[in-house]
Amino acid sequence: MINNIREASKSKEECTVNLSEMLIATTNNVICRCVLGDKYNTKDDSRFGELARKVMVHIATLCVGDFFPSFGWVDVLTGKIRDFKATFEALDTFFDQVIAEHKTRRMNGDKKDFVDILLQLQEDGMLDFELTHQNLKALIMDMFVAGSDTSSALAEWTFAELLKNPISMKKAQEELPDSLNLYEDVDLAFYSDVPGILNLYVAIKN
Repeated sequence: MINNIREASKSKEECTVNLSEMLIATTNNVICRCVLGDKYNTKDDSRFGELARKVMVHIATLCVGDFFPSFGWVDVLTGKIRDFKATFEALDTFFDQVIAEHKTRRMNGDKKDFVDILLQLQEDGMLDFELTHQNLKALIMDMFVAGSDTSSALAEWTFAELLKNPISMKKAQEELPDSLNLYEDVDLAFYSDVPGILNLYVAIKN
């Protein structure tokens, strides 16, 4: 994302950077790496990127049946239900493929991710309930729906708050390097010092 913004800023021609899409793509990639162990939103493999965008659009879609159940037939006539089902079937197929890939990859002893841990729990029977294949797909879905939209929205609103307040942005830019330079591990510094970085913290809270 940073490289794309940097390249856009170097362009001699006027250009517009869609920060919202970049943040959504970056968030989806981060979640994919954590949950699935790989990025599924690249030029070579954009399966999940397209599905994730459709899911976000569907979640924000106004359905008459949600407010007036007896008029749910309106959503059928407008084609919304058909689109929802098509996206769900595509996502369901994608998760089936991901789980199958992880089952094959586990035999090779590769690094574990969230799906691998779920498969291990399913195989060992360590839970008090049966973890079915459908349960696995539901858990993966929850991770994406709950994680991608909320994280990208938080980052987007934080950028918006800072862009509306140039003075606060400049102070946040000045505070950040001073704080991070105290630590060798940037990740630990970030998580431990956000409350101490006043202007960035205020922007996030707003």
